[in-house]
Amino acid sequence: DIPKCALQCFISSLNNDGCKSETDFQCHCSKGNILAAASPCVRKECNEGDEEEALDVVGAACRAAGVNLGDGGDGQMSPTPSPDRPNRNPSENPTGAPAPSTPFTISRQPTSFEPHPRTTSTFLLPSPT
Repeated sequence: DIPKCALQCFISSLNNDGCKSETDFQCHCSKGNILAAASPCVRKECNEGDEEEALDVVGAACRAAGVNLGDGGDGQMSPTPSPDRPNRNPSENPTGAPAPSTPFTISRQPTSFEPHPRTTSTFLLPSPT
């Protein structure tokens, strides 16, 4: 699961990146560039350990959606490094074997203009090794 400190950062990114569906991680990770969009907020709201966990979980969701975060394209894994937080590279599965999956859930609280009380999306992500 995404650490609570980062949840609103990613929800905001999901809702404002131009993708048609909250569950379209292929769009969020490439066109929407969710990691780059949410990283400044996550860095501000979370400690370093939670920030790394949040980026790892969402990075795994992007990889599961078929977006290669290491290709230098639109979907970048790491936020811009700063003196107080050096750049981190995503961990790769060294064996190349698929990792077991874990659920990833994003719940969104309603806003004043939404007709439905709450939206919940669940994704199946590979577990970090």
